[in-house]
Amino acid sequence: MKKTVIQSCFLLVSMIQAVAQTAELDSLIKNLDNHKTIDSVRAQLLLDIAVKLRRINPKEAITYYDSAYRIAGNSATPLIQTRANNGIAICYGMMGDYPSAIEYFHRTLSLSKQVNDFVRLADGYNGLGIVYKRLGDYPQSLVYYTQALALYDSIQDQMGLAAAHENVGVLYDLMKEPGKAMEYYQSAIAIYEKENKPIQILTAKSNIGVLYVGEKRYDEALKIFQDNLRVYDSLQRPANAIVAATDIAHVYILQGKLVEANEILLKYLDQARELSMKQEEADIYQNLFEVAVAMQQYDQALHYARNYLQMAKVLDAKKFYSTAYSLLSRVYEKRGEWNKALEAYKEHKAWSDSVFNEDNARAFKAQEVKVEVLEKNKQLAEQTLRLEFLQEQVQQEIRQKWLLAIVSVLLLASGILAYQKFTERRRMNNVLTAKNQQILKQKAHIEEMNYQLENRMLRAQINPHFIFNSLSSIQHFITADDKPAALKYLTKFSHLLRQVLESSITGNVLLKEELKLLTMYLELEALRFDNGFTFSIDVDEKINADEVEIPTMILQPLIENAILHGLMPKPNNRNLRIAFKADDTNLEITIEDNGIGRTAAAEKQKGRQKESPSRGISVTEQRLASLRAKHGWQTDLHYRDLIDAFGKPAGTCVVLRLPILESV
Repeated sequence: MKKTVIQSCFLLVSMIQAVAQTAELDSLIKNLDNHKTIDSVRAQLLLDIAVKLRRINPKEAITYYDSAYRIAGNSATPLIQTRANNGIAICYGMMGDYPSAIEYFHRTLSLSKQVNDFVRLADGYNGLGIVYKRLGDYPQSLVYYTQALALYDSIQDQMGLAAAHENVGVLYDLMKEPGKAMEYYQSAIAIYEKENKPIQILTAKSNIGVLYVGEKRYDEALKIFQDNLRVYDSLQRPANAIVAATDIAHVYILQGKLVEANEILLKYLDQARELSMKQEEADIYQNLFEVAVAMQQYDQALHYARNYLQMAKVLDAKKFYSTAYSLLSRVYEKRGEWNKALEAYKEHKAWSDSVFNEDNARAFKAQEVKVEVLEKNKQLAEQTLRLEFLQEQVQQEIRQKWLLAIVSVLLLASGILAYQKFTERRRMNNVLTAKNQQILKQKAHIEEMNYQLENRMLRAQINPHFIFNSLSSIQHFITADDKPAALKYLTKFSHLLRQVLESSITGNVLLKEELKLLTMYLELEALRFDNGFTFSIDVDEKINADEVEIPTMILQPLIENAILHGLMPKPNNRNLRIAFKADDTNLEITIEDNGIGRTAAAEKQKGRQKESPSRGISVTEQRLASLRAKHGWQTDLHYRDLIDAFGKPAGTCVVLRLPILESV
């Protein structure tokens, strides 16, 4: 859905504009051939050609930008030079060469400051925000976007300010903060309305529609998409209208309005074919397939699935192939054609695995890029320091010459100069006071952001720890050639991993969902150790698991510790009991095992700590400390050693107390 509104619309408009720009490009190149003089006019022509060309061929556009940059430097036209340098940075970003893009954007900042080109300075900060967003470094991206917003506002560049607001809104949407995303989208719309930019208003409203769909506010989202469609039709913008119509049909399907969805999809299918909008045609077929399946029209659904496969072959994209065979597998199963369903499912899995491998490769490449970016930033910092040192030397020499030239004048005008210095000092003090107040406000805002990011990082450390152990278990079964156990374990692990990833988005989760997650985890651990232990989970009848929330994955490290270090070293009769009790204000969680006890477990761990130290317990303690510091929660975690009638160790009891949190 989000891809349809933000990416497809942009690509289609860009493609149509690229066709219209071809004639302009030819005219500009002809003018360049006629103007042989190496001057500012030729530099401007080169710059104009590069701007038109970069949407079609960014690599070739760089050569024009570079020529414009060099000629502008020789002809003393710094504004053209800063624009050319910024254009090179944009081209590198479009080609995915993020280290080079960052290097040239930083050069844009330096050049713009030298010539007071504040528009290009703001564009440079905005470009850096886009690059770091694509690298997945959202905090750094937000820092640059904030600087761009401040600059656009100070120079009253309304369209730049609106675009920056919309960029920040998209960033907060990616960070799963729809409330803040909505604030920035509405700010952008307010500026677009003031500047009378109807198309930009529709784009921003489409983003709000996407937020509404994510929150299941279907009627509100539908109204936005329908209003957009009416405007696009009235302005005769068929490409945008097709995208809006597909969004409307998607909402209809979610609402169960299948007849309405079918009508609007069929209406705009022919337009997509006429405009050769292959990707949008494929999206329409997929939605028509869902409608047909829901209406139990399986012959029609098969027809749409085959059409989608034809579009996948035209687009030659692995994700489209994977989706096509998934649709075919589903409809063959509905028709009772089991052999065809199985073959289609195999094809779907093969293409899906290929897409998964490509995504992993891209993620690995992104990490490499981040390392390279760090190196580039280090080099830029060193170059900046050297440049500042040289500039300081030059300024010092200039000051000395002036001092020697005006020493006699200073003796005569000492009184006037003293008064001027006093006035200037007072003005600077006022400026510094205002700046300090602004810095204090920004510091408080940054500290709040750092605190939120720290909490997210602490939560995120638990999942890799658990995933590594699970994958190790799968590896154990595979190396032991126990294929049934490996497949069974892998199936359960995939369901558990999906649940973990879904629950890791927010800080808290319903107790019902946490119980489901823990049960699945304990079943996997029992399977891993050949059912070498039993477990039980008891929940007090006073507790409403559908309303009470607890921090996500707060119990998993404690349970893992009890299994690995308490139960498994014991020869037999291993039992684990988890109990949830509550009073008026607190939730008490007890994790009790009948293992070897903490003393014996510590002795066994002495030889292994240097090789693979456990971080799960320390992360849990850090999370509890963070919750106490931020929210003032009264949390308590303590251990109690159990002994039997003969005074020997009989296990360990871990008690965790948390405040009762009810879902809103």
